[in-house]
Amino acid sequence: MSGTSADGIDTALIRLEGDPLAPRWELLACSTDPFPPALRGEILIAARADTALLARSAHLHVRLGEAYAGSLLSLLEQVGCAPEAVDGVGLHGQTVFHDPEGKFGSTSEGHDSTICGVSLQLGSAAVVAQRLGCDVIYDFRSRDVAAGGQGAPLVPYADAVLLRRPDSDRVAQNIGGIANLTWLPAGEGLEGVLGFDTGPGNLVIDGLVQRGNGEGRTFDAGGELARRGKVVPEILEVWLAHPFLARSPPRSAGREDFGDSFITEAWARWGDRYPLADLVATAVEFTSESIARAYERFLPKLSADTEVIISGGGTRNPVLVERLRHRLGPARLVGSDELGLPVDAKEAVAFALLADAFLMGVEANVPAATGARRPVVLGSLVPGHARILCRPGPGGEASGSPTGRYS
Repeated sequence: MSGTSADGIDTALIRLEGDPLAPRWELLACSTDPFPPALRGEILIAARADTALLARSAHLHVRLGEAYAGSLLSLLEQVGCAPEAVDGVGLHGQTVFHDPEGKFGSTSEGHDSTICGVSLQLGSAAVVAQRLGCDVIYDFRSRDVAAGGQGAPLVPYADAVLLRRPDSDRVAQNIGGIANLTWLPAGEGLEGVLGFDTGPGNLVIDGLVQRGNGEGRTFDAGGELARRGKVVPEILEVWLAHPFLARSPPRSAGREDFGDSFITEAWARWGDRYPLADLVATAVEFTSESIARAYERFLPKLSADTEVIISGGGTRNPVLVERLRHRLGPARLVGSDELGLPVDAKEAVAFALLADAFLMGVEANVPAATGARRPVVLGSLVPGHARILCRPGPGGEASGSPTGRYS
């Protein structure tokens, strides 16, 4: 997995046994590999729709495939796991364009582009399958978009599989470049799950830090700038009026909403009027307040028995975590690593689970989260080699598809 922040590749190796909807699972290894500066620069260029030239994107697609394959091979080598022992790779890829409602499409005569949703991830699954020799499941978002959904968020399926409890409500709150939540009501299955993007996560904070300090500093390490700065009410009021935040779920966001154009406009308007620390402090408040308001508008009232399980890079910003703890009280904030899911690996684990769902023929989108018309099996397959796969159940019996066979 590599996320909206485009800061590196997160990999995870998990062991699964039994029912794919309620498996016994074990995280064997996880790792984060930062993108080299040049490759990260190419990702950011490709993410700007007006400069994403076809040839450049095509070559980036292959280069990312090689980078993903290298990270996976390195992870497997760490634990002495041969690639041929892996049943499947769940490859999310790098999102460079997310327009599920077709708002940015060009209209030509006789063609209404507004009905053509798209979510584009680069990173060649064919390259990964060739380098590892095992099946690669990729392009998870397109099928949901084709079914009328946003193609995001997809993590609610994994959140439900791993984190739901029979006796208490939970909320899984990820804070990556974009922040998203999954509501997991006590004792309910997938039909009771709700998920959506709350708005910005680290994207605005990181963008302001990079604009104010140059490419040498890409994030506010330890929340140092945010702690020194003061929230500017004038700026916060404008940002909280962003039209995305007024939308009702299902909804999903990306760089198109809170990326380069948002940062450029903010810097042009306030960059000379306020210290960088104040701008960063305001961005932290913007993230925490947009998350909290989403809870207040769309979720049942939180109680002292509700756990909010936080993950993603935003958990490493203590100022942001403090603000969330204050705003989401009386609920208890718990880091996902306390539950055996390292905060940086949770989304990589999620896409391993989505790959497993594909191989098992399980419909893994959550229509209440994405807005799809119906549940669908997510992903496409690049076979590594011809074989038959059947995962043993807890007692050694076959589990999986109705036939227990995959070719």
